[in-house]
Order: sequence, then C-alpha cells, then structure tokens
Amino acid sequence: MTDKPQADLRRVTLARRSDLRLERKIRNLIWRGVNTWVFPLTLRSHGVRRLLLRAFGARVGEGVRLSPRCRIEHPENLVIGENSSIG
Repeated sequence: MTDKPQADLRRVTLARRSDLRLERKIRNLIWRGVNTWVFPLTLRSHGVRRLLLRAFGARVGEGVRLSPRCRIEHPENLVIGENSSIG
C-alpha cells in the first residue's frame, strides 16, 4: 500500500482549517464594526442589541438588557441568562 491517499487527506484537512480561520477572521472584523458603530447607535433598543448578538453566535436569554456602551469582543463565546443586565 502507498501513503499517497493519506497525504491527500491531510492537505484537504489543512485547507478546510485555513478556510475556517479566514471565515472567523472576517466574522470578527465585521463584528468589530458592528460593535463600534451600530451597537452605540441603538440607544434604547435592547431587542436590536440582543438580535445583533444572536446573529453573531451569542446565546442570549429573553429580557436581557445591554448597555450601548458595553463592549463584547467575541460574541460566539457569550452566554447570558434570562432577565440579566450588562453595563
């Protein structure tokens, strides 16, 4: 048997990992723009802030209140329970 198929599989796996890293970097760049420009403009709209966080992977419970000044670096790692407040 030859090792050639194994080498091909490793190349495919590395390509997929590279794509995931690029996708994550692009998502983080877009989130930084949203967090810097859009988040502060939603003055009294907690629902819009919850929606934005959920769109970027956060798990946010109902009734959560988020200050427009709060800064969240990685929303995909954020979990907030119901009726909580940040900021």
